[in-house]
Amino acid sequence: MSDEDDASYKRSVKNLTVLLIVVVIVVISGLVFTTYFVPTNGLVKSTYVYDPNGLTLSMKLNTTEAFVPYGVNITLWVNGTSGIEDLNAQNSWVVPPSSLWTPPCEPGWPIGIGIMRGYYDMYNYSSGTLLPLNDSGFRCPPQELPQSFIIEPRGSESIVNLSDSFKRWDLQITLVLANAIFTQGQKAGGLFTVVGADEWGDLTVLHFDAPPNES
Repeated sequence: MSDEDDASYKRSVKNLTVLLIVVVIVVISGLVFTTYFVPTNGLVKSTYVYDPNGLTLSMKLNTTEAFVPYGVNITLWVNGTSGIEDLNAQNSWVVPPSSLWTPPCEPGWPIGIGIMRGYYDMYNYSSGTLLPLNDSGFRCPPQELPQSFIIEPRGSESIVNLSDSFKRWDLQITLVLANAIFTQGQKAGGLFTVVGADEWGDLTVLHFDAPPNES
């Protein structure tokens, strides 16, 4: 091999070495960027389901990582779609309505929010146990139950038909979870499942992660 060929060979090896070093640096940089800047829990903040009656049941979270003491805000609402929907009240809940959070002193409220420890989805939610959320400490006076709901198009405003009167309800609720729910029991963190349900048999499911209680 001539001196010129030898020099050319050495230059090729040097260039290849530099190229490999650059590739390694890029790969490592990509991994570091992904680790520190891209969410890793894979959870989503919102979901919805269409109802055959012409409604949409929607739910959203303000966060999927509930770091104590900040908690999680959960909003659930019903939307009318293209026209006015006149729906009879039903009792077709797919989860026990007594274990769902609803506005206090509004009997017959047609949507509710529930919380379960652990990860459940649309296929195995019935295996979970809803945590108690309705211990308000006071008793509401007797009130009439709704007979039907006239839900306005493209919104959650509804006219509620009682036996002898009408009321206007905005079928949207927000539950702000207190940090006590994340600290019940020893090291009670982990994944939680949020269910949103209505009395027409619809269900939505979301999840959030809470850190363990180290105290």
